[in-house]
Amino acid sequence: MLGHSTAAASLQPGDLPAEAGGHAQPAPGLARHITLLALLLLMPALALGLITSFNLASRLRAGMEASFAAAAGAGALAVADQVETRAVLLEALAASPLIDAGPAAEEDFRQQARRALGGRGPWITLVSTATSDRPPLHTRGEAEGPPPVPAAALAQVMRDGVAVVGRHGEEEAGPRDQLVLAVPVLRDRVVLGALATPVTQTVLLEALARATRPPDAFLMLLDPDGAVVAAHGLAPDAAAWTAPPPLRAALAAAGAATQRAPGGATTLRAPGPGGASVVLFAAPLPLAGWVVVAGQAESRFSAGWTGPALLQWGGGLAMIALGLLLAGQFARRLLAALAAIRAPRPGGLRVAEFEALGATIAAAEGALRQEAARAERAAARTTHLARTAEDDRLLLESVVRSVPEPIFVKDRDLRYVLINDAAARSMGWNERDCIGRTAAEMTRPDVVERFDTQDRAVLAAGRTMEFEDQIVLERGVTRCYRTIKAPWRDSAGRVLGVVGVARDVTRRRAAEERLRAAEAAMRRIARADSLTVMSLGIAHELNQPLTAASNFQRASLRWLDQAASDPGRLAAARSAIEEASAETLRAAAILRQMRDFIDRGQTERTTVELGPLLADTVALFRAARAEEKLPVELDVPEGGHAVMGDRVQLQQVFVNLLRNAIEATEGQMERGLAVSLTAEGGMARVILADRGPGLPEEVTERMFEPFVSTRAEGMGIGLSIARTIIESHGGRITARARAGGGTEFVLDLPLHMALA
Repeated sequence: MLGHSTAAASLQPGDLPAEAGGHAQPAPGLARHITLLALLLLMPALALGLITSFNLASRLRAGMEASFAAAAGAGALAVADQVETRAVLLEALAASPLIDAGPAAEEDFRQQARRALGGRGPWITLVSTATSDRPPLHTRGEAEGPPPVPAAALAQVMRDGVAVVGRHGEEEAGPRDQLVLAVPVLRDRVVLGALATPVTQTVLLEALARATRPPDAFLMLLDPDGAVVAAHGLAPDAAAWTAPPPLRAALAAAGAATQRAPGGATTLRAPGPGGASVVLFAAPLPLAGWVVVAGQAESRFSAGWTGPALLQWGGGLAMIALGLLLAGQFARRLLAALAAIRAPRPGGLRVAEFEALGATIAAAEGALRQEAARAERAAARTTHLARTAEDDRLLLESVVRSVPEPIFVKDRDLRYVLINDAAARSMGWNERDCIGRTAAEMTRPDVVERFDTQDRAVLAAGRTMEFEDQIVLERGVTRCYRTIKAPWRDSAGRVLGVVGVARDVTRRRAAEERLRAAEAAMRRIARADSLTVMSLGIAHELNQPLTAASNFQRASLRWLDQAASDPGRLAAARSAIEEASAETLRAAAILRQMRDFIDRGQTERTTVELGPLLADTVALFRAARAEEKLPVELDVPEGGHAVMGDRVQLQQVFVNLLRNAIEATEGQMERGLAVSLTAEGGMARVILADRGPGLPEEVTERMFEPFVSTRAEGMGIGLSIARTIIESHGGRITARARAGGGTEFVLDLPLHMALA
């Protein structure tokens, strides 16, 4: 109370007015001090509100910039996917042996190119450097003539030997809005020509249309000269717009910065198509100088974030006015309480009463400070939580909207609570109209039954599951989707619904089917190639039993004619017929073995004993090359080495390896071959060794790759097929140098008993 007593003693006569009508009236200075105290207590909360409003405006603007940057990145990803798909197609065609076959195979190559196109483009053309007078080979009709190909792009392909994307210039034939992709035709790292195909305007527009973009935004694909190649969301006359050099340099720098730091966004303002000021965001393509630009009119972009910010600022000003009003009310109530204090005598307030009044004021001031501090801490926590929630919302929105794959979230009633544009478009709806609906309200009953069964299985199991479905879309197009569905849980671990991410694997499944068909065809080609080499020897081998059978049959006829006069001739005739039958059966067995070897392509897994199979294969080769008298050391036990596999496929591997070994030793003084079979660690090991010159180091590293061969006439697919077959049986195949010269091929296959 000492402080209050001192304050009371220091009061001047003018601080408290004289009594009027028996009541003490507060001095005007005291009223000002109380009002100022109330304002000072409100100032931290008011300042915090203003800072929060400005921070919210900045975050709204940053969120819009992130959405535009994500749209540009999604557009670049879609365009790059189209270009890379066509580049892979052309590179596969460039490896075709029909290109090397000359004019006789031109029509076959055209048919192969048309099949490979499969609706991906109007034409493919082949330009050769071998003969300058040879016209380009193309898939267009004769009436249409050869398609136009940019000369600059062809020259770069021929010079650098890499894939190039070119655009028709005004001085060249063909539409200016058409891109042409060209890849080199390489043989032993020498460019023999180029294959080219267009990337049409329709394909580019479809790629840009698939990219999710903010409302009223547009996407443009710009070439290295800044010209518009394709635009989505702009008027048709925007295609004639070209970015000025300063803007072109700024776009290139923004694209490079985005590539180095994908999370950043660089805002550019410049006159756009039509002359109006626009806001632009750039994303680079994996092609030098090519960018995809997402943009919007500057007025529309600014309105997207200034409107909510102004609304927030208006609310803040309203709160300030309310705070001032409350401060005034508090000051008036406190002054009224002071005025109501009565003095016991006309002389003025007693010291004890004044001290009590000071203590009351101090306690009220302390309570106000504590309430203000608590309010400030609560406001800070609320601001932090709001900022975190806004960050999470923007992150989730950016991820969901930028991913081109379908994403959705359903509650326990299987109603959509979150869905992106890709998932909504797959059902023929837009994402806004899907919220709150079930699949039964938007698609066919057969599809709904499958979806609901899968969702309920995930809800019941409470774990992640994968599903693959073939779905017929509204336009009759069949697509194959692989969907991963997981339970959606709250913070307490309760399952609230299902989260799903789907991927369109239609092209992958079709490619896998084509690959399986191609592998089967390549195996048949390899078997036919091996059969061609062995056919002369087999014909010689078949001639012996057939000739013997014919001789036995003629002798039997003579002995039968003489059987009446000489009964012993009948027994001789019977024996001769038996020998003829045996020789005929031997010839038939050889033919059946060759037919099975060349005809069968399907996989039939049975228990195969490797010892007899190796012995039969070596015997077959000895019969095919009987005139060479090849010395073969055969160390294979008859039993104890059984594997699960396809007998014909395994025999094809042994035939390819024996043939390679025999051809590798041609012209050698010692042509000995060695075939051994052992078992170790649950694996059967087959070693085929020759005494040839060995393999060069550069060939050894790549010998199991397709189209790699040491012989000029070889196709280079035998060892690749052998590796594919052995690996499909769960084994492995390797090659190594043989001690003393030559090469050893080592095959390891899991024993059947080990698998059991």
